[in-house]
This record gives sequence, structure tokens and C-alpha cells, in this order.
Amino acid sequence: MTTIESIHAKSALTPTGGFLKGFTHTFSPAIGCLLGKSSCGDFCYAQFLQAHQIHGKGGWGEYLLIKANAAEALRADLDRAARRAADHKYYISKLRVFSASSTEPLAGPLLTIYRDCLRVLADYDIASWVVQTRSPLVRTLQNELDAIRNHVVVSMTIETDDDASFQIGAAGSPTIAARRAAVEEMQHWPVPIHVAVSPALPMRNINDFARWLLQFADVITVDTAVSGDGTGDGSRSARSALPSRMAARGADWRDERQPRELYQLLEQLAPGRARWSSDGFTRLARIENVPRRHS
Repeated sequence: MTTIESIHAKSALTPTGGFLKGFTHTFSPAIGCLLGKSSCGDFCYAQFLQAHQIHGKGGWGEYLLIKANAAEALRADLDRAARRAADHKYYISKLRVFSASSTEPLAGPLLTIYRDCLRVLADYDIASWVVQTRSPLVRTLQNELDAIRNHVVVSMTIETDDDASFQIGAAGSPTIAARRAAVEEMQHWPVPIHVAVSPALPMRNINDFARWLLQFADVITVDTAVSGDGTGDGSRSARSALPSRMAARGADWRDERQPRELYQLLEQLAPGRARWSSDGFTRLARIENVPRRHS
């Protein structure tokens, strides 16, 4: 059972760098995650981040602290950025925001809050905003995303081509099939679609998966629990339930051979459309550098 509480956020945008180099800020509508006890919660690196350690009220997935005033706080941050000198590193037109890096922003009551935040964004000329999600409910935000089409990328996480491989833990996270259907529906939207195969889990048919990715996504990032947990060596992932879950299936969570094979096949079939780990996410910060399939 997840305990849900509302909190008052003093600000909405958090300066960032490191793994998300190229972005100026991250945005999260909550602390904690409603998917924390599901399959993806088992291997989520966010459970080891400082915000959870300091503000968390229980184990990962046991609480959700909703920033009820997120839209108002975001408007205040953007107003402040618009008043800065044009040469300031955080001037409004230089803001590149990744949202969200440490929670599922479209789960449960967060969907309405996130929708309100997107509506706020329509009033400002920021550089870029990435909607990072596992939720097929992103399809319900079409009008809001269309209003900021020149500033936004939709990024859908799809860790594998096989639901059987994904369900390594408890149920609760959106199925792979549902997420693939959402990407297929969004393929003709006027916003770039990115698929993050992250962290890559065992795949049933790499060849078919690669061709599906190239058919429906503009750009793809292939990542692993070793390369992509922000430590460089997978030490955060090593502390999660992923190693034991994978071992129970006879698999080694550190084995990157399948993900590397997928990445190399994507590069062979469509050079430049796929990138590895942080390079793939970094590219999203500059929408002008994101190739479109239909352009």
C-alpha cells in the first residue's frame, strides 16, 4: 500500500548535470514513485538518490509526496528565468529540462498535475522539455504536447520486446505491449518520439525489435543497468533487486551482449538514429539535433 501525501514545493526546477549533461534542470511532480513496488521499481536507481534518502517516508514504493503546487512553482521559476539577462546560463530560452528522472510523472494523481505543468509551459519560450515516462497515458496529453510541439520530446521507456522478460518482479508497471501500442499511436504526432531501451532486459527477438523501433520511433537510446545508473560501473544497480531477480531466471544482470547487439544492429540499419546510454539522453536536450523519420 502506497501512502500519498501533498507537500508544498518551494521551486519546481532542479539544476542538473552528470549523466544528464546537456540539460540545465530536471523537474519532478513528486518525491517517491507509485511504481516503486512493481517490476521497474525493483531495478530503479532513483531509490538510492538523495531526495529519497532525505525526504522518503518508508521504503521505495511505499510513499508518494505530491508537489500539489507544482504548476504554480513552475510558473514562478519560469517567470524568474524570463527576467534574467539574456546571457545568463539559466535565461528562459536556454532552459533544457528532463522530466522526470526519479518518478513516473503520469501515474495516478500526478497525471493531472503534469497536465497543468505542460499548460504552463505553453506560455514560455524554453529550449526543450523531455517527457520521460513508462505510461501509455501520455496519449491523453496530445493537446498539451501539441501546444509546445517545437519544444518537447516524448520519451517512452521500453526495456525489452517481451512482457515475460519484463515481469521480473511484482505487477503494476504498464506492460510492454501497452507501451508499444502507445508509441505506435503517437508515431504521426508533430513531436519527436524517443524510445529508451533502458535498462535493457533480455529480449526475445533482437532483429524484429530493432525494426519495430526504427519504424515507430524517431530516435532510440539503448542503455543497461551497468552503463546507465549514473555511477559508471553499475554500483547503484548492484544494490537493487535486479541481480537476484535476473539470477533466478538464469541471467547475469551485468551481461551487455544483447543490448550491444541491438545497438549495433540499429546503427547498421539506420546510422545516427540510435545512441548508447547517456549519449542518447543528452541528444534530447537539443531538439534541433533530433532527426525525424518523416522529415
